[in-house]
Amino acid sequence: MKKALKNKLKTLEYSSLSPSGWLKNQLELQNDGITRTLDEYWGSVGIYSDWIGGTDNSWERPPYWLDGLVPLSYLLKDNKGIKKAEKWIEWSLKSQRPNGDFGPTYRTSEFDEPLFWPKFVMLKVFISFYEATKDSRVIPFMTRYFRFCLAQLDKFKMSSWAEARGGDLSYAILWLYDINNDSFLLQLLNKVNGQTLHWTDMFEEFPFTRPTNYYYKWDSIMANTTRTSLYNIMQYHYTHIVNVAMGVKQPLMNYRATGDKKYLDAVYKGLDDLYKYHGQVAGVFAGDEHLSGVNPTQGTELCSVVEYMFSLQLLLEATGDPMFGDLIERVTYNALPATISEDFKAHQYDQQANQVLVSNAKRNWYNNEDDSNLFGFEPNFGCCLANMHQGWPKFTKNAFMLGEEEIFATVYMPIEADIEIASKKIRIVSKTEYPFKGDVSFLFYMEENQSFKFNLRIPEWCSKCKLLINGKVVEHGVNGNWAVINRVFSNNDRVEISFEMSVIVKHGWYNNSVSVERGPLVFGLNIKESWHELERGINQYKYYEVYPESPWNYALNIDKEMVVEEFGVSTKQAFSHGHAPVRIRAKAFRVHNWEIENNSAGELPVSPIVGDTEEEDIELIPYGCAKLRVSLFPWKSGNGKK
Repeated sequence: MKKALKNKLKTLEYSSLSPSGWLKNQLELQNDGITRTLDEYWGSVGIYSDWIGGTDNSWERPPYWLDGLVPLSYLLKDNKGIKKAEKWIEWSLKSQRPNGDFGPTYRTSEFDEPLFWPKFVMLKVFISFYEATKDSRVIPFMTRYFRFCLAQLDKFKMSSWAEARGGDLSYAILWLYDINNDSFLLQLLNKVNGQTLHWTDMFEEFPFTRPTNYYYKWDSIMANTTRTSLYNIMQYHYTHIVNVAMGVKQPLMNYRATGDKKYLDAVYKGLDDLYKYHGQVAGVFAGDEHLSGVNPTQGTELCSVVEYMFSLQLLLEATGDPMFGDLIERVTYNALPATISEDFKAHQYDQQANQVLVSNAKRNWYNNEDDSNLFGFEPNFGCCLANMHQGWPKFTKNAFMLGEEEIFATVYMPIEADIEIASKKIRIVSKTEYPFKGDVSFLFYMEENQSFKFNLRIPEWCSKCKLLINGKVVEHGVNGNWAVINRVFSNNDRVEISFEMSVIVKHGWYNNSVSVERGPLVFGLNIKESWHELERGINQYKYYEVYPESPWNYALNIDKEMVVEEFGVSTKQAFSHGHAPVRIRAKAFRVHNWEIENNSAGELPVSPIVGDTEEEDIELIPYGCAKLRVSLFPWKSGNGKK
């Protein structure tokens, strides 16, 4: 049988990674704020869950939570979190039955279809657990389960959520295949790929060029059918935003199985179309449950943010294309922190690119509830509360990737990594305040000199960078968007790269609006925020509305120079509204007829705008620091009224 294609790059395991600087602080805030204590306050992952032997049907939620708790606990070496995670993992390991199946059972037949999809997530948990511990039980456990799947998928077919999200099962199969090269796994891979939704076809001929509401009127559908039958009435799974974020990886699984480049081409074309018809400035797609177009007041679900980050990681591994590193940074450094409170005790179900009011009120969502925009413990639905935890911990695996006797600095962050090249150990320490500053230094520690290539990703937004080795500016080779250093490295060598972070005003967004960007960061208007606690919540986990206490309806004067002020990271939460590490001062004009409509910023005025208001000074801060913001601006040229 033909072998599966290998990935171009290989990530490091969690046992080799030690986050530092602001990134470690971010992980600690997440751990203390919500992840480690979630089981103490939320019954879905509590002691009565069927994923730990109880009777509560908690479906995907415990695996989702563990998918973040496991890597987070081991990255931080947090013994309390590790003990919690191991309790759940031990139960699943011991639950495996003679036929190879595992986990809770609602069985009416040998194949337990309702629980098939959640097991995909639990397999990802086992992968993280193995990479952190090398527990010898994981490989035979997964092997037995995959043999069970191979037998069952001749008699039963994947359907519903499993059919939509089969790419995650294919990922786990290929992960095991890369370890043991067992040929039966390729048979299973082909079956799973064949029974998964046809994401390749969708991305090759993208059909949803308008918001889902144009094709399917939700209220009308629900008034005339039942929830269970709507899957057959509308293209529910193909437009569901989380399925789309997961589905991006599925053609990649076909590509690795067959070597046919059409599958890889489909990913690139699909991403182009998704950004064209549903793209948002923070690097994600609009989907207030289903694809919702390019208007910056449509919502983007938190689950889709973290799932898209993981899909992009797999694309970067498989292709080595630095474009995916750019996208990972854009999503992670903007969309992820923007939708979670600074103390990690509240999150939104839906964020907006132009978000000038957070309230429990009706908005132009496709089918999400009125509380989807609140910061709270469990707004709208519990999936995001369960699934948000994987975002920051899994992000760390993008820092360094390996080729054949090559090291790639793929995504920039403060972190330390232990690496082996030609059976020789190297420790790399990355020190940086990136993405707020453009300087990154790498310290190399090793027992003896070693020859290898060190490749540094040059971001697409960077027009100029400077490279130093041991304090001396050097010329460097370039391979695509990689700066290449090919030399003999010695202990205590230092490589420094400095990216020029110019302010870029990017045109071509909704209604010809503009964004303001610097490095991987998108900037939004710094609106004074008034947080109002609501009478709901659980102990320290409250719900909040956020009201603007300063004007927000500005048009940028794009002819005036914008001034950057760097303050550096001065608080434990780097993405702090009150202590933003970098700010931009700009000139703007009020647009008085641009007002709140339907509890969101009204229709974005078409630019260039006309008007005769006085020019004002405004301040912009990183998108991720602003819980209220305008990040797509109308604009005008000229001096206006003085």
